[in-house]
Order: sequence, then C-alpha cells, then structure tokens
Amino acid sequence: MENTQLYAEVLGEFLSVWRRIDEGIRNPTVAAGGQVVIDQATVVKNGNILSIDYGNIQKLCADGKTRRGKIEAAIKGDYGFTGSSIIISFIGFRVDDIPVDGSITISAVSSDPQFNVHSTNFSYRDYLLNLNSIMTWHNGFNTYTFIDDTLTLTLQGTASRQSRNFTLKYETDSQNTIKLALGCNYRVVKGLLNLRIDKDSSLVKFDFIEADGCNDLIKVEFVNERYNTFIKFSGF
Repeated sequence: MENTQLYAEVLGEFLSVWRRIDEGIRNPTVAAGGQVVIDQATVVKNGNILSIDYGNIQKLCADGKTRRGKIEAAIKGDYGFTGSSIIISFIGFRVDDIPVDGSITISAVSSDPQFNVHSTNFSYRDYLLNLNSIMTWHNGFNTYTFIDDTLTLTLQGTASRQSRNFTLKYETDSQNTIKLALGCNYRVVKGLLNLRIDKDSSLVKFDFIEADGCNDLIKVEFVNERYNTFIKFSGF
C-alpha cells in the first residue's frame, strides 16, 4: 500500500509540473510578453524560455504544498502545432523541501492538438518515474479560459523506488482512458490505471471514480489479494 500511495503522489507531482507549464504558456499576459504571478510563482517568457520561479524561500501553494526554486521550459515552435516541442528542466526546484529532478519533453504530433509526453528519470519522493504518454485535447485548447477544457491521457512506463528493490510497471486501461477536466482544477474525472509489481507480477488497479466528479478519489484494488481501499489523489 505504501508503494502505491507514494506512486500516486509522484505521478500527481509530475502532472502538476505539466499543468504549471500549460498555464504559463497559455496565459494571455505571458503570451503578450508580460509577467504574472500564478500560484505564488513569477511566470515570464524571455525569448523561447518560459520561467516559473518560486524564488529561494518556500512558498505555500494552493494544493497545500510548499515550493521553491525554478521550472524552465525551452519552447520550439508554436505550442500545440505539429512539430512544436518543449523541454522542461528544474533549477533548485523543491516541493515540500524535497528535490525534484529529471527531464520532461512534450512534443506536438498533430494540431488536434495531441502531444507526446516523455520523461527520463523524473525523481521525487524516492521514485524514479520513466513515462511515455499521449495527451489529446478534445475541447477548449484555443480559448484562454480553462472551464471548457477536456482532454484524455494514456500512460505507460515504470516507476522504481531508489531506496528499495521495487519497480512498478504501469499503463492505462485501453477501454477506460484517463480523462481530465481543466475546469475541475486540472483534476482527473475518470479512468483506470493498471500497475504491476515487477518482483511478483501482482496487479493493482487505480480507478479514478467517475461518480465522484472533481473529487479525485481513487479506488485501489489489489487484485491478487482481493482487497480494496480508497486513497485521495493529490491532484495537479
């Protein structure tokens, strides 16, 4: 249970980084060359570099976590158009005073828009997260407000604990792809994620319960042990 709870926290923080980049790029003031503060971070775009800077002192953010340091995104092309790409890096970035490191690449493969999201050794809370994802917008990408935005997300990869010999292999269920609603503060509103523990092949299912709306409650089913429990997803 500890490993799956921790995995949910790391995945939540990974997607939180993407959320903050997306908010920054699509902000009309930033797009026009200005500077804004979004959730305690100073956000500005200089040339092709988007900077999300929390400064050197921990700032309390809306999700109840503290952050300091900087996220930077090197942008090539026009966000959301085929051929555009973003490479995300971290400069002294910490969440709840825990270092976040690794790299994330986001590349647009069609102007629907649809993105490939790839991470190499994204590290947080004792996990190394390697991920391949396809993110597809269905509504609202071309508007500046998020209330009408919906998108789906596939996930596939591995998550390894650095202090223990423990690896999870995970992938979204093809019949129940993860759906996000940005109007729900970027929360998951439905979807199923399968996690398989490498050392014994036991299966754990994360069910983002559709009936709970924006509440991000996850039903965790330990299939081999015939045991269910519920956890709260930390959100994005």
